[in-house]
Amino acid sequence: MSVADENADDVTASAKSIAEAFDLQGPLSVEPYDARARLHEHLQEILRQKLSGEESRIMPMFYRLDIAEAKIQAVFAETNAAEVPARLADLIIDRQLEKARTRRLYRAGEL
Repeated sequence: MSVADENADDVTASAKSIAEAFDLQGPLSVEPYDARARLHEHLQEILRQKLSGEESRIMPMFYRLDIAEAKIQAVFAETNAAEVPARLADLIIDRQLEKARTRRLYRAGEL
């Protein structure tokens, strides 16, 4: 998905979905001018925490977010440990944005 296909509403909807999947107490806060970057930053920190202490509980979160298991396994296999949270955050954000965009286009009758 290109940056041109992203809009602040899609990123906000994605942030809400991610917060729900990770059982966060409140929504992830994102600003419209840098929504994806802020969401990525927040999500990396959450993933670092989850991977350091709750690795066994992270896969169900990926399933709830509808992330392909093969993609997740590829990240763990092909990425050094320090970069794993950032790569996983990219997978999550890209998938959630894709879903938000599809919902928006469907509601608008453009699909």
